[in-house]
Amino acid sequence: MATKVNLKRTWNRLYKSSRFHKTITFLIFVAIAAVFWLVLARNDNIQDNIEVRINIENVPDSVTFIQLPPDKVHITVRDKGTNLMRKTLSDNAVLTFNFREYDQDGVFRVSRSELDGVIKNTFGSSATILSCSIDSLRLKYTTLPGKRLPIDISSSLMPAPGKVIKKVTIEPSYVIAFSDRSHLDTVNRVYTQKIVRHNLEESVTFSLDLHRVPGVRIEPPRAKVTIEVEPLVKKEASVNIKVENAPENIDLILFPARVDVEYYTPMSKYNDPSPDLDLWVDYRDIEPHSKTLKIHIGDLPKDITNLNVKETEIEYVVAHQ
Repeated sequence: MATKVNLKRTWNRLYKSSRFHKTITFLIFVAIAAVFWLVLARNDNIQDNIEVRINIENVPDSVTFIQLPPDKVHITVRDKGTNLMRKTLSDNAVLTFNFREYDQDGVFRVSRSELDGVIKNTFGSSATILSCSIDSLRLKYTTLPGKRLPIDISSSLMPAPGKVIKKVTIEPSYVIAFSDRSHLDTVNRVYTQKIVRHNLEESVTFSLDLHRVPGVRIEPPRAKVTIEVEPLVKKEASVNIKVENAPENIDLILFPARVDVEYYTPMSKYNDPSPDLDLWVDYRDIEPHSKTLKIHIGDLPKDITNLNVKETEIEYVVAHQ
């Protein structure tokens, strides 16, 4: 509180002093002089590189550009500094084209001479155009409705040890393609740029570009991919052993008929009922003087990894019916 009071007293003393008022007056005159200097300096001819927007007017609702015009055009102009400043500050540096004037049977076409004329009209007769980042415009368009296409994910994914990739999703799951009839008839799907992610520890979400299709406009051109990663947990179960290839008049009695197994499953699946694991013995494996048969393991369900059967062989007795 005392510091605040001291600062207030110091400010009041300073504000009432003649030196403070003289300093403020001096700074005001310096600012005015700087403004006059800037105006006079900018009144000379200077050269500047200006970013110019492109605006196409009177485009019919049925028209979709397959090739989009550039967002910005870089134009190098020589003119009075005040004129260039007025253009940039007032946001008037826009190249405006009337769609109907440049429509030529499915192509919006602006030649070099026509482009130069529009640039000259934009900057005025006193300006000298030195260069432009484009020399013409040629934009194909279509009046056909868009075609809905699914997106395929191109990827090389590998989880970290003890993890599993639960699923990979993409948003949106489809795009709309615009083009002429010949192109639309030959394209049936689009692909993402290839995703390479190894040793994934946790779930990730990111955006990426879709592969361009020549002569086709894809909307949207990007998609959001989510890779869901979760830990694996150990689970135990008791599984029946099946008998394969036994003759009709023979029963194969197994001891025991069930075996214990261990496997890893995603954490989200831990409380689900144990899947039907395919464990079996083959009657044709019986050998003379052998009392055991090897346990075979069939294809594992997709959510099961690292299956460990605690008994690799099992005893049996052949019974005739």
